[in-house]
Amino acid sequence: MPAFWNLLEDQREEIELMQRGVGRIELLGHPEYDWAGTGFLVSDNVLLTTRRIAETFIEHKQGTWQFRPGISTWMDYRSQYQGVSTAGFRVRNVIGVHDVYDVALLEVEPPQINGSSPTPLPIAAEPPHNLEGRPVYLIGYPIRDARRNEPETIARIFRDVYNVKRIQPGMLRGSFRFDEVQLLRHDCAPLGQTTGAPLIDLETQQVVGVQITSRYLDTATAIPLYVFRNDPLFQRAGVLFTNVNDEEVRRVGEQLERLSRSRHWTEVRDTIERMYQRAFGGRSDTSR
Repeated sequence: MPAFWNLLEDQREEIELMQRGVGRIELLGHPEYDWAGTGFLVSDNVLLTTRRIAETFIEHKQGTWQFRPGISTWMDYRSQYQGVSTAGFRVRNVIGVHDVYDVALLEVEPPQINGSSPTPLPIAAEPPHNLEGRPVYLIGYPIRDARRNEPETIARIFRDVYNVKRIQPGMLRGSFRFDEVQLLRHDCAPLGQTTGAPLIDLETQQVVGVQITSRYLDTATAIPLYVFRNDPLFQRAGVLFTNVNDEEVRRVGEQLERLSRSRHWTEVRDTIERMYQRAFGGRSDTSR
């Protein structure tokens, strides 16, 4: 495990950038819940989550999906430990709910562009080369199960701090099919209630799946997002998929390095950072 944590530390900047676009869906006016689950940006104003989470605050009525009366929905992208929460980005509209897979796309208020604004996550267009033993991680909001005592290992890792944004590392554990649905297995979820969290390839920093189920200290299940590359719902929403090779990343990196020496660099740096992240995953070298 120490070697694995070293891999995370080596990519701290990339992971920090990825977590900006992950947030918790907050509810106002719901009779039971203050929040519904996790969602993440897949473009400047498109939020991806699961259908089950969305059904907490939307309903299918008269042939269309619409918000349940009296419930307002917001995205809180911060919610880190000892961070200041803000629900400043309203969920405005239901773009669509998939008719086969447990996914939903929502229109969300776009973030203001600045040095620490929420950033859309790049979605992998193709499956990873190795679906068994490949390092991945979740970004979500695990909670403590009050029905049991946490084992010493879990208590030490989480330090009795829950309901905040967490990085949970692990490995892919293969794939399987359930009828017409493709699914991924992974072991990133030592705690439950991480539905809607993005499953991210540590090597490419691209989202390969969205979390749907998990059992305590057992293999979890995610929906692979590359299956939606040509899906009508995702195309209608304008969701882009990342499909580049190492040579393309190198070439763009060299172009960015040349541009960084120009006198206009300060003015365009944040915009380029977001565009690079959206196209290639990972982080451009803008420190020069």
